[in-house]
Amino acid sequence: MALILDPAAITLIQNVFLKNIASALDGITHIAKNLLYFFTAFEFVIFGLVWALSRSAAWERIFFKIIKIGLIFFIISNYSYFLDIILRSFAQIGAQIGHNVKITDFLFNPAKLWQYGYDPGIQLLQSAMRSSSIGLAITGTVLGLGIIIIFGLLGIQVILQYIGFYLVAITALITLPLGVFNPTSSMFDKSVQSVLKAGVRIMMLLIVLSLAITIWDAFNLDQNPAGSSINSILGLFFTGLVFLTLARYLPKLAEKAVGDISSNINEITSGGSAATGQASVQAITSQIMAAPSEIAAVRAASHIDSSPIGASTFSYGATGVASATSPASASGAQSINTAATPVSATGAAGAMGQKIDKISTADATSMSKDISANIVKDLHKTIMRSLDKEKFKK
Repeated sequence: MALILDPAAITLIQNVFLKNIASALDGITHIAKNLLYFFTAFEFVIFGLVWALSRSAAWERIFFKIIKIGLIFFIISNYSYFLDIILRSFAQIGAQIGHNVKITDFLFNPAKLWQYGYDPGIQLLQSAMRSSSIGLAITGTVLGLGIIIIFGLLGIQVILQYIGFYLVAITALITLPLGVFNPTSSMFDKSVQSVLKAGVRIMMLLIVLSLAITIWDAFNLDQNPAGSSINSILGLFFTGLVFLTLARYLPKLAEKAVGDISSNINEITSGGSAATGQASVQAITSQIMAAPSEIAAVRAASHIDSSPIGASTFSYGATGVASATSPASASGAQSINTAATPVSATGAAGAMGQKIDKISTADATSMSKDISANIVKDLHKTIMRSLDKEKFKK
């Protein structure tokens, strides 16, 4: 019996793959459970050693770790059920967006998709073989082969996404148990994320096919494509090429919408440390805001007030008693009166002393043109002696 090319070959290949995957799924589930038991025991041994060395209770970490282990065990035990829900959910979403409820039939039977281009392509090839015109023969052969190849690649794309979903799911099933071990805890997140991305790719592919089938039905090439106009044949060819490109690249773009997943439940318990850090920031902020008032107090304590010539008054708040008279200058007697301003801290006196050290001859000259450099030096020495006396008394 001679074998012939038939669109059903695509569905046959897909069913063979799915049959082998379904038969191996139970054995892989058993292996995944054994890996889960091993890594769970290993994680608790490591956690017990760390707990004994750190001498901290960390009961919340144990509690959330047990919840995560239970969640992974539940997922592994019902893995086939979860895969079926994810696949059918994304397929139904794609069918609703594409406004074609029967589009899921093309997912489970890709031969129906290839049939759209296979029959017109074969008829064009047969018409080209019977044609006596070389130009029509070449045109019919190129378009017929092109339509068959394009729709065949679309069917292969369906097989790739559908079988790829289950292959990704099996790989995720093996890496799921590693999520209980702290160094490989991200394995759980990446496994779940990869399965969701595979589901999104199928959804986007069904959306593209729904729109494509709506357009292809409008060409009406099923009955007699050889007798149709060249515009209809070229339209089927180029629209098939466009949708083949969309079916290849749009699923890859759509899967990027699936964001990162985090299973680190311990972050919930970090609220206390975050609150402590916030309180520390607030305390530092309050100190910074209070700093200008303290600086203002020091400036007020060391304020130099210039009076009219002949009676220059200097008041400071570190001492409450000291009164010193500087030598008289040529312009007249200069008296220095100290006003007693109460300052409770000794630090203010030290700060005031440092302020006085920074007073230069230029500042004294701008304060009063009649005060000479010698008077400023004597004034500085007198004040420093009074400060030393006050420190000695205290």
